Amino acid sequence: MERSEKGFFSVLFDISFKSFITLRLVSVLYVFSIIFWFLVSLALFGASLLTRSPIHVVLYFFASIFLFFGGVIFSRLSLETLIVLFRIAENTTEIAETLKELKSERDRRLQK
Repeated sequence: MERSEKGFFSVLFDISFKSFITLRLVSVLYVFSIIFWFLVSLALFGASLLTRSPIHVVLYFFASIFLFFGGVIFSRLSLETLIVLFRIAENTTEIAETLKELKSERDRRLQK
């Protein structure tokens, strides 16, 4: 949740969990999800070729395309939701720290 850029391993071994590694890994997770959905769709289409029925091949072809794009969209929306939750946590921490600073500044002024 700190804004200063830390190295990957310093964030990985941050025992206080003040820095998030998830935001750095989201793009890698997205690429893996695209590869996963492509392989699943390819396997579905490959299974249709074993039926030797032209109608099944055509139906499974369109089903595999639908599955690929549906899976990628689902993965993207899930990862975007995850990012939003982490950004909310970061911003909430910033707001809390700013309010704490303002309160201590106000208390110093009232003591004068």
